[in-house]
Amino acid sequence: MLPPSTALPAKKARVKVKFVPAAWQGSKIGNKIIVTGRSGMGKTTLCSLLHNARFIGIDDGGRKLLKPDGTPLQYVENPETGVGPRTFDEVRDVLQTPEIFDNDETVVLDTLTEAQGWSVNSVLENVPLEGGGKARNLEHYGWGKGYRHVYDMMQLIRADLDALVYRGKNVVLITQSANISVTNTGGENYVVESPDLLARNNASVLDSFVSWCDYVLRIAPDIAKVTDGKIAGSMTRAIYVQPELHYIAKNRDIPPQYPKIAFSTPQDDSVWRFIFDHAWEQM
Repeated sequence: MLPPSTALPAKKARVKVKFVPAAWQGSKIGNKIIVTGRSGMGKTTLCSLLHNARFIGIDDGGRKLLKPDGTPLQYVENPETGVGPRTFDEVRDVLQTPEIFDNDETVVLDTLTEAQGWSVNSVLENVPLEGGGKARNLEHYGWGKGYRHVYDMMQLIRADLDALVYRGKNVVLITQSANISVTNTGGENYVVESPDLLARNNASVLDSFVSWCDYVLRIAPDIAKVTDGKIAGSMTRAIYVQPELHYIAKNRDIPPQYPKIAFSTPQDDSVWRFIFDHAWEQM
């Protein structure tokens, strides 16, 4: 037994939370959205059409864009440097300062792909090798452990975003897209276009964030046909909201008869009206 002078304080009894039955509508919870596509498809432009949105500008391309009314995008800035966050820890500093977004409806992280890259630097800086010392790269940890460290680091971002969602803020995560090989246990593997996030087995940042989101919006050309190895079609864009075998997309409430939504001009906000106003009900 510890002497009185060093005795641990008595642990306070936990007060039990009382829950009640209710309709599961989530009216106080924000939407969780991924916008994905290749460079130049208009991901940031699409997000600029969101009402009362504030950007966390990791990729600084948004500084060149204007909203449809001709005004700059609104973002978070470090007054000492005059730019947005520049490290993984600084991104978390922003997300853990929720009062920044008190007057905003939506938080746009541009891009989650770049934040994942910064998380690698954070892993190498903060997670030592099992025998001590710093790892040179993720492979240096051995047996895929470095990739698991990245997965764990990205879960911190997800938890930070959850805190905003439960404050009623919509969260939009912009990602680049990439082609990944999917393991098919019933036959040959195949290639899928997906958000450009780590997709290793047992440490899949991609699976974690896709399962977390309510919507994965894929921006791509509306028509593309391949004949004799040559592609033809149109660069008119569309936003794909229903999944296919060759790409990842997702939504929780848009009816299946709407597999894609127009994004014919930089001012076309149809997809946001589908998500926030259920526009299909008036069609």
